[in-house]
Amino acid sequence: MDLEISEQALLGLQQLYSTISPEVSKKVIYNSVKQALTTKPYIPYKQDLYASCPDRIKQAEVCVLVLFFQAVRKSASIEDVRSYLTGKSVKNELIDELVVTYKLHKDEFRQKSLTFAPNFLPYVNDVAWRLDCDVASSSLSKPGDINYKIQFLGTNSSSKEEVVTEFTCNPEELQALINKLKEIERSCRRVASNKI
Repeated sequence: MDLEISEQALLGLQQLYSTISPEVSKKVIYNSVKQALTTKPYIPYKQDLYASCPDRIKQAEVCVLVLFFQAVRKSASIEDVRSYLTGKSVKNELIDELVVTYKLHKDEFRQKSLTFAPNFLPYVNDVAWRLDCDVASSSLSKPGDINYKIQFLGTNSSSKEEVVTEFTCNPEELQALINKLKEIERSCRRVASNKI
């Protein structure tokens, strides 16, 4: 059975148990499953997991999930997954770990895959912002505090409804957000150029 996984996803998987140590590889597989199947709105960042090579670790996590969700989508058996990975020259230790994990969580992945469609998240069309200055004291700020009111304007791909996400932040929080967005951009460029 061909699971139709991209070459880039296979390269990300093949980093496990090779350029990423076996010990860290097991943590990557566990962490990716935990992130995909959790119902919590926030999962704490695992600083120790991403310490050595964060781009490779994040890419490997995504590739593990691509494998599992694609296997569920294709109704692949455990033997199908093992056979596919063996045919793609994936290391036997990694195949064993992935197959055991897939076997343990196959039903949960199937259930989770029913809760979202490929276009579940809204597409951001525009960003609007406004600078506010408090003139009176409130429980959250002092007079003269500067805050930014930011709106992400988007469209839900499946329902075509407009989606507006609003939040307020001070200049320091805005700078932290900008830095995180720049970090995401750099990571995407590295993955796209396959220089991880």
